[in-house]
Amino acid sequence: MRRTLVISLVFVLGIVAVLIYVGCSLRTANYTEADSGKTIEASVGQQFTITLRGNATTGYVWQMAKGTDSKVVKKISDKYTADNTGRVGSGGDHVWSYKAIAAGETTITLNYLRTWDKPVAPANTLKYKIKVQ
Repeated sequence: MRRTLVISLVFVLGIVAVLIYVGCSLRTANYTEADSGKTIEASVGQQFTITLRGNATTGYVWQMAKGTDSKVVKKISDKYTADNTGRVGSGGDHVWSYKAIAAGETTITLNYLRTWDKPVAPANTLKYKIKVQ
């Protein structure tokens, strides 16, 4: 009887440990402007987001520059959501969602610019080094 109880307890604790591990690995990590210049480490299959403040009413938008290796990370979505303040000219968040699809390294470069204002340099440029294992 006691042996069966111990075996059952070990089995239940093993299942709990696996569920905690899976839950932690499925959590989507979010990065911001403060993380620019840092290395984002991800496992194959893991998703992560980059959220940047902006104000599309000024004509400036965040735009992903060319050069990200799409064999390492895949952009899933790219969405701007204005703050719900009810005030004209308020800012919002630009959110990119990515999925790590293969081991390797690449860089995600995001530029804050007016798309029609070329060849003027972007008002801001952020770079995130991505390392997928």
